[in-house]
Amino acid sequence: METVAQPAPRLSQAEAVALRHDPSLRCPRLRTTVTGESIGRTRGPDGSLHFVRLLTYLPGHLLVEVSPHTPGLLRSLGAFFGRLDRALAGFSHPAVKRELQWDLKHAGRVVARNLEHIPDRERRALVERCLERFRAHVEPALP
Repeated sequence: METVAQPAPRLSQAEAVALRHDPSLRCPRLRTTVTGESIGRTRGPDGSLHFVRLLTYLPGHLLVEVSPHTPGLLRSLGAFFGRLDRALAGFSHPAVKRELQWDLKHAGRVVARNLEHIPDRERRALVERCLERFRAHVEPALP
């Protein structure tokens, strides 16, 4: 792998730290590069920079490939996410403290600042009405 002198994105660094946060959690583990980095860098054939990560393999099946989604399977999935939530309860990293556009608590700001990108007046008016209702009924209930 070619070494490229550019730091990995901060969010990728946060993900790498999170993957090592709780070794008791059954999930893929991060492997380092030969130089000890958790995120490697390489150039594609067109010269574009790519950040790469190597994870251990965890045998299993994708949820989408499993049918039916039995109550036992869904309980097991819920229990795993509960363990994941507990494992990450004490996790903090500066890169994860940012506004996620798909986070409902930011929806009003995200929609409002993007209204100008709706060229059709009627559609923009429709979105504005929905935004007003969202701000009146949903935002107060979010906390």
